[in-house]
Amino acid sequence: KQASSPKKGGSLWRPKTGERVLDCRKLPAIFQVLERRRRASLKTGRRDYVFTDSLGKTLSQDWLHKRVFKPTLRKLGIAHRGQNDGMRDTFITLSLSAGEDPGWVAKFCGTSERMIWEHYRAYLPDQADGSRVSAALLSVTRLLPETTENEDNPAKTGT
Repeated sequence: KQASSPKKGGSLWRPKTGERVLDCRKLPAIFQVLERRRRASLKTGRRDYVFTDSLGKTLSQDWLHKRVFKPTLRKLGIAHRGQNDGMRDTFITLSLSAGEDPGWVAKFCGTSERMIWEHYRAYLPDQADGSRVSAALLSVTRLLPETTENEDNPAKTGT
């Protein structure tokens, strides 16, 4: 319900996207990671935060940014960018590239589908060959009754 930010002096504040409930039942890997983190934080005797150091204190985003994130970008030859932007962009592009529904990705990230479409369209799998709509139309037309030659062409019947 609250987060801490080095930009705000480490003080607690409400995230800008607000509180939301997400259905993660189809994502067992998330729960496995969080359970491992929970057990690790319990060993320190503190229960306040999920992601902690070995003493149970919150991880310093500033330290992570300087010691982990920036060196990783340098090694990969990627231009420097904000840590949160980079992680968010990575999650969104990986999700879309894997074929996740853009609506789900937008909801999960607390953003709009319009933003996903405008900024991440290039990462959606390229399936724009018309085959899906063609298959849908064929399945619908199979349900229609057979017509006579004149019914198919209104010009021949004079209507």
